[in-house]
Amino acid sequence: MESQFQRAKGTCAQELDEAYAKVIKDTKGFLSVACPCCKQESLRAYWRQFGFARLPVENGYHEFRRGTGYLWCHACKTYGTWDGLLPFWWPKEDPLAALREQGAVNDVDDYDAHWDVIAKAIPWRE
Repeated sequence: MESQFQRAKGTCAQELDEAYAKVIKDTKGFLSVACPCCKQESLRAYWRQFGFARLPVENGYHEFRRGTGYLWCHACKTYGTWDGLLPFWWPKEDPLAALREQGAVNDVDDYDAHWDVIAKAIPWRE
């Protein structure tokens, strides 16, 4: 089945990069950001952990969770992906783990279809 979503391009992709930077750097929870491409809805997000990155900190080293982040807009069906560190506030347990084991989630279409599960599992920044 072909995806309903299309990767952001051009100016929209650059603005989505800026939105991702805002969301990823917040330490308290998911910061709701309007879609820079259509400005109709807030972006949705999901991170999938693939491992750890051991990085230097003030008193030695710390293992940070590493993976892929997804931001997408339900309204205009635009998305972007980024590899790197997961936000501190992202749940330790994947909100879609059970569905993933069943083979029910594999791409942005699936993440969007299960947004209610993700939204309940993440802390929201007001």
